[in-house]
Amino acid sequence: MESSSTSPASNFEASSSSEAEEKFVIKRDGTKQPLNLNKLRERFVNKAAGLNMDYVNFDVIVAKLKSGIY
Repeated sequence: MESSSTSPASNFEASSSSEAEEKFVIKRDGTKQPLNLNKLRERFVNKAAGLNMDYVNFDVIVAKLKSGIY
């Protein structure tokens, strides 16, 4: 696998800065896929198994992630 100096956040892209535009994820194999926030949320829930859910709000995590994607 090729090493890249870009950060994981740079793997997200949008055709413009407008929130109405669909955002995409570039996967490790180079394919482009529409960003699916539900899929990300489910992944967070699965990875957080065993944590005290009184201190974890997945909706806030996904919203912050969405606001940081350009």
